Amino acid sequence: MLKNSKQNALLAVIAIVTLTSLAGCYRKGKNIPVNPPTESTYLVDAWTSFESGDFTAAAQAFKSSKDRDALNPDAFLGLGWTQARLLNFNAAVSSFRIMQSISKDPLLEADAHAGLAMCFAAMKNDDSAIENAQLALQMQPSYKFSHDTYVDAKALNIVLARSYLNKGDYLSAVQVGEIGRASCREGWLI
Repeated sequence: MLKNSKQNALLAVIAIVTLTSLAGCYRKGKNIPVNPPTESTYLVDAWTSFESGDFTAAAQAFKSSKDRDALNPDAFLGLGWTQARLLNFNAAVSSFRIMQSISKDPLLEADAHAGLAMCFAAMKNDDSAIENAQLALQMQPSYKFSHDTYVDAKALNIVLARSYLNKGDYLSAVQVGEIGRASCREGWLI
């Protein structure tokens, strides 16, 4: 009989410890999201932040989106544009290149080429700036980036003209034309 009471007492202690442990792990409403964010939720937040000029928040949201879906080209495209706005051109080029390796969507491709053209122009890599601006304009002659209306065909023509001028190819620069009438932001093209 003593043996049964020791077993029952031991079982009771184990049950109490187990229930106490479980109760301690469960905190109602704390750290348990009802609807955890998805990669598309992060993308919407990221583009909203980008369009409002909060590039730090946009970068974080794009990173969160790509962490949830490592093959999401829009996350890499947005991250590239955001890194470019934060003047981290090498990282931006990497993000655009990754996007190009996982997507062959022509609209995203044109956006990536436009971003690469802007980055290479800022980095004074004129040959790559020219190549990417030309590719973006070949894909979409009336190019306009949907998330930033200052980045359009005129801005890409400015990249072309400045890059040709930097190379001493004045005839090509003049042929591109409309050098002074671009609708790009002050200081974007260095």
